[in-house]
Amino acid sequence: MNNTKYFIILSVMSIFTVMCTGCGKVTNGSSNLTEWRVLFPDEDWNNFPSEESEMFSGILSYDSHDPYPSYVQRYNPYKLGEYDVYCGSSDVLKVYIGKKVVIEGKLEIISVEGHVFREIWPTKIKVEP
Repeated sequence: MNNTKYFIILSVMSIFTVMCTGCGKVTNGSSNLTEWRVLFPDEDWNNFPSEESEMFSGILSYDSHDPYPSYVQRYNPYKLGEYDVYCGSSDVLKVYIGKKVVIEGKLEIISVEGHVFREIWPTKIKVEP
């Protein structure tokens, strides 16, 4: 009896997993990485005037090693050329690592503990075709 119960539970879970494959991966209902994906629309830091927005392009990289360990812990593992790409603790950019991307966002220059951070605060991203 117990084996039958576990089999039924696993079967239902498998069906649910197959039905939900891809759910929540990409905003705007698109899984095409060459289409614009809106990032962080509800964040306060991301509500700036459109005239302050710039386009940045290059290959998005990821480096989890913090060269300036400190008590402030300001480190952005995502990089686009000479810039850090700010995304908080989100992994939303993970699918773009190693790809040539275009990011629309705002450049912020921040000084923390004597280190200058040149950060892109992204609003949209897409892979260059």
